[in-house]
Amino acid sequence: MAEENKINKNEQKKEPLQKKLKQIFKHLKNSSRRINSQIKITAILTFRSRLTIFLFFALPLIILLLFGSIFAKQQSFRYDLTVQNHDNSIVSEELIQKLEANQFLRVSYLTDLTVDPKEFMEQNQIHACLVIPQHWFENSIINGYSEVILFVNPYVSSSDRIVRLVGNVINEFNLERNNSSPLVNLETEVFYSNNINYIDFFLPGIIGVVIMNIALIGTVMRQSHYKKIGIFKKFATTPLTHFEFQTSEITFHFIITFLATFLSILAGWFFFGFSLTSINAMLLPIIFTGVILFTSIGLMISLFTKNPRSSLLISLAVVIPLMILSGVFFDISSIKILTILSKFSPLTYVIEALRASMITNNYSQAWLNIGITLIIGLVLLIVGNFLTRWEKL
Repeated sequence: MAEENKINKNEQKKEPLQKKLKQIFKHLKNSSRRINSQIKITAILTFRSRLTIFLFFALPLIILLLFGSIFAKQQSFRYDLTVQNHDNSIVSEELIQKLEANQFLRVSYLTDLTVDPKEFMEQNQIHACLVIPQHWFENSIINGYSEVILFVNPYVSSSDRIVRLVGNVINEFNLERNNSSPLVNLETEVFYSNNINYIDFFLPGIIGVVIMNIALIGTVMRQSHYKKIGIFKKFATTPLTHFEFQTSEITFHFIITFLATFLSILAGWFFFGFSLTSINAMLLPIIFTGVILFTSIGLMISLFTKNPRSSLLISLAVVIPLMILSGVFFDISSIKILTILSKFSPLTYVIEALRASMITNNYSQAWLNIGITLIIGLVLLIVGNFLTRWEKL
């Protein structure tokens, strides 16, 4: 009897557990249905609007083709390099002339030899400084080689390219002067980087614009449309939760952004010879976190807009300055005020993640920017969720 009672008790315990599991799976099933339904509705509304299709797909391609046609023919991007020459020998001057002759480098001089190059870089927003030490040529005669020091800011993507370029110039200089024996060693941390032209720099910026346009503008315009026709008040009477609605928005934006990104990459490859080897798996988490970030910004903006026309103007008033401040079109690292302001632009972190993964292969920097993007996006998403009341919209 005692054993039968134990078996009955165990069976009674299992029954509530099974019921709870069934309820959980039933809730997840119903939730996924509501999310899928909302995604379908969002897709229908999106593709009905010609303006939306233009902003999402055509506009990034037009910008890509326009700027690519203007600047891609230059086949290069010029990078600033500051030189501090303590040696002042004929040979050191020859090395500097070799650097000046490189079409990718724009050389300037730190003439005050008493200034610490690191302090100078910090104070003047300089990202690369080559220091030729005292008695450099004399040491090269005595020892057979001598070192030059290249100080770089590792958190700026252009610095990686400068390291590669300076290394190439020094290798050529060594071969010309000593046939094959090394005369100059470059003391720095060398990052692997392929040859870069304007389109390599520009396309990650275009992908960032695609992410921002689809997630931010799409969210704001759709939210204002829902307000106008009173959909949110109807949502308040349905089982649809804020989390499910946000999940549907993010999922839809991720799918459309992925397609638009693929289209932009294909256009860059077909028209300007963009290297497809730059594409790697890092693109997916960057797109996903970027979509979360700009969807959350769009939800925040939509709290203060009601009319679809005014919502589009407000969206463009946000998007255009972010494009300028984030260095989409040009490298702004040499412009101090823009470099400072760019840190306040959320688009900056998305583009830096893209360029770190696609240009410099600096994956640690890419993950750092992905983390920053995700944190900002989740914080804004939570705040927006807290402030949103469907029955009041």
